[in-house]
Amino acid sequence: MRPAIFFRQQLPIATIRGIPVRLAYGWFPVCIFFTLAAAAGLHPLVDDTLSAFLLGFAITLAFFFSVLVHELSHSAAAERESLKVVEVVLHPFGGFSRFRHPPETASSEFRIAAAGPLASILLSLIFAIAGWVALTAGMSLFSFFLLTTAAANLLLGFFNLLPGYPLDGGRLLRAYLWQQGRNLREATAVTGRLGKFIGAAIFFIGLFIGIFSGQWLAAAWSAVIGLFLFDSAGAILAELEQEGNLTVADRMQLSKSVSADLSIQKLADEILPMFPQTAFSVFEDGRFAGLLLLADVQRIDRSKWPATALRTVMRPATSDITISPQAPLSSAREKMLLSLIPALAVVDDNGRVIGILSEPHLSVNARG
Repeated sequence: MRPAIFFRQQLPIATIRGIPVRLAYGWFPVCIFFTLAAAAGLHPLVDDTLSAFLLGFAITLAFFFSVLVHELSHSAAAERESLKVVEVVLHPFGGFSRFRHPPETASSEFRIAAAGPLASILLSLIFAIAGWVALTAGMSLFSFFLLTTAAANLLLGFFNLLPGYPLDGGRLLRAYLWQQGRNLREATAVTGRLGKFIGAAIFFIGLFIGIFSGQWLAAAWSAVIGLFLFDSAGAILAELEQEGNLTVADRMQLSKSVSADLSIQKLADEILPMFPQTAFSVFEDGRFAGLLLLADVQRIDRSKWPATALRTVMRPATSDITISPQAPLSSAREKMLLSLIPALAVVDDNGRVIGILSEPHLSVNARG
């Protein structure tokens, strides 16, 4: 087996709240690197090589535990937004959470992206307080362990806030641009280019550290992280360019159809818990009658939900809200922009509704 293939494989290590957690094999050599680097820094405090190695290993495990908490915070936020979390993967440069489909709104994307850095900064505060208590109690080694873990969490939190995709800060900026009226593809392109710039900057900072300070371990790690971020952002931009060859059928989502006679209250009580979508195709007398958007439903006073039928809220079935599955994705984006509507009903040549295309589904998301 080739090394590149080996390091891309993943080892299941746990299931937390129904979410599989996997460890990329590439994590193991990085774990050894972290342990040796930490042990080398401990020699002024610990004379025994074995003790330094074991404490360095404990610091490494604490750091990757912190990364896991960071990713599980993303997952918990996603579940609060009714997104299904497929898995959490820890890799050599951190981790990511994978969702069944991307967030439906800019505000949802923002809250999910913010959860990870907030968790890391909170962990940093907890470890720092514990480290200060240990220091005042005279437990210098334990205090060193806690304060080092606090510093690592603080670095993890603020590094992830850098405004380049696919870092959390890039996702926060993308959500902001999306909220301000940019379409999702354009916002992703902007933050992806920032991600490449930040990755290149980190790479050259690493080289600068190595050349002028002689700290080649720190330099090598900075350079590798920079290359990883540059490559990840570049892959996102390449994907956006390739989307020109994709059609609506490649990105549409199967939709739950609802009756025009159904009340908003029944939709909220019986349909939405099972089908957490932002758009539904509405049928009346066996024919496609219109498209229901949750954004429109939310404008109706809740006291009127039991007596309000969906036909009074839906967008009527016109060419403005439908699109062919063979249409290019660029045509779908243009139609959404011109119609000021965040979703389209996908209708085949026989007039059958075969799916829904929402703006967030125009591009693939992975949570970093």
